[in-house]
Amino acid sequence: MHLTATFLTLASAISAANALCYKGGRSGKYGEWLKEKDIIVDTERLSFACANLVGRGDVKFSAFETRRTCMQQDLRTKWDFGIKSMIDPGGNGESTLSMEDCMKILGKVAYGCEYGGETWNSAWFASCMG
Repeated sequence: MHLTATFLTLASAISAANALCYKGGRSGKYGEWLKEKDIIVDTERLSFACANLVGRGDVKFSAFETRRTCMQQDLRTKWDFGIKSMIDPGGNGESTLSMEDCMKILGKVAYGCEYGGETWNSAWFASCMG
């Protein structure tokens, strides 16, 4: 009985986990710099990474396509971002990700992890490293 309860508890914890923070590397300080607004366009810097990855949300991803971009914070810190389509909706080989969803997905690891990390759901995999 105890073994079954332990197994069910462990299984539910594993299935609910969909984010992983890196344990080391260059500290991104929980995305402080990315959260700041660029004074010229008055928007968070993270939105520049999303614009490079998904356009305005109208750029189509091929099935299982990975896209990457980077941003230079200073002489010692470079941010690397990646988004991968994990599905082939309707079998036509195309999917889109809105700017808002990109900000949510990348923000989860850029703002929630000191060194960046990886997050995923049934449709998308994202990574961010400072």
